[in-house]
Amino acid sequence: MMCRLRIVLLLATCLALTASSLAAAAEADGSAGADHDGVPIARGMHTATLLPDGRALIAGGGTTGGIEVAEAEVWDPASERSEIVGSLAQTRWGSTASLLPDGRVLLAGGSTQQDPTGEMPATEGPFSLESTEIWDAEAGFTAGVPMAVARFGHTATTLPDGRVLVVGGTQEDSPVAAEIWDPGTGTFLPSGTPLVERNWGHTATLLPDGRVLFVGGQSAAGIGTYDMTLVELAVAEVWDPRTDEFTEAGALEIGRVFHTASPLPDGRVLVTGGFGTDADDQPTLIDSAVAWDPATNSFTEVATMTVGRIDHLASVLPDGKVFIAGGIGFEGGVPDPEADIGPSPVTLVELFDPVTESFAPVGRLTEGREYGTATALADGRVLLIGGSDHEGEQFADPEIWTLPDSQEVSD
Repeated sequence: MMCRLRIVLLLATCLALTASSLAAAAEADGSAGADHDGVPIARGMHTATLLPDGRALIAGGGTTGGIEVAEAEVWDPASERSEIVGSLAQTRWGSTASLLPDGRVLLAGGSTQQDPTGEMPATEGPFSLESTEIWDAEAGFTAGVPMAVARFGHTATTLPDGRVLVVGGTQEDSPVAAEIWDPGTGTFLPSGTPLVERNWGHTATLLPDGRVLFVGGQSAAGIGTYDMTLVELAVAEVWDPRTDEFTEAGALEIGRVFHTASPLPDGRVLVTGGFGTDADDQPTLIDSAVAWDPATNSFTEVATMTVGRIDHLASVLPDGKVFIAGGIGFEGGVPDPEADIGPSPVTLVELFDPVTESFAPVGRLTEGREYGTATALADGRVLLIGGSDHEGEQFADPEIWTLPDSQEVSD
């Protein structure tokens, strides 16, 4: 019972970074990059964006001691070093970062412990942000036009025409559930209305035909850090750029939140893990994976992961396989349900093979982590940056995962 309670509390307080020390930012000043020697700044809940030249832009997040990180850095796979490339005008964590066709990156929303308006004390935070910034390799960061509403836990999808579709993440009733950023004008315009309000924890996947698939997430009523009603969403929907409308796209057997969604080479979308409520109305970590098929507009269960996990990382490799790592789960097996033992950061790495529709363990991380990023590089390696351990300490040293020759290890 205690472990189940811990899962519920973990999710209910996600917006306040329960598993992280960022909440201490109310009493912290300054930034984190005083001594930079090519090793990435320790941070969590940041963004990592693969640039056209193969490097990765790392921005936002917070580090151990409650300090929100202003410095952004670019990690180079050739030298395996990073360099600081500017600072955000507004520190933010839990934001989105969208690569634009011209190589720039749009950062939108997120949260901060310091009220940007200066009207509320930091102890009342965190505060969701409306602001955006655009990073350019030459100019660094420049202010963008703000969104219509403040968002945290939203998704931002770059469309084939260069626009960016932003959905969800609003923390209060809002008439603007979705909006689109136009690169021509640099402004946001209202978009269609989603079928359901997805406050956080959902996924958005660009489909080959230009549509966007939205899966899972939580809808919250009575918003408040500790006083809210959370509902994991089962219904999926697709946004069509031709009509600017959302339509139903099947439903999950169990609603999921903090799962992953990855496009497969055959056009399907793989959905793995997450948190949900089982048939007995008990909260559970999900170990199953399902695939959404655009031909049938429905989900089919395809495989079971070695470890059920939430808030994990997924990256599609050049060969179409899907890399799964990190997150929170019961890696050593399910403990005594009466013991005061909760899930912990997972070290096991798994690969999903879309040909065999199966998972195989392929190694372990040096450190299990949550709130980190995993970026698939062009050479097939995966760059893991930041994240935190079970005590909320953020990692600085990156891990680079390479598929072992055996392609499978014991779990």
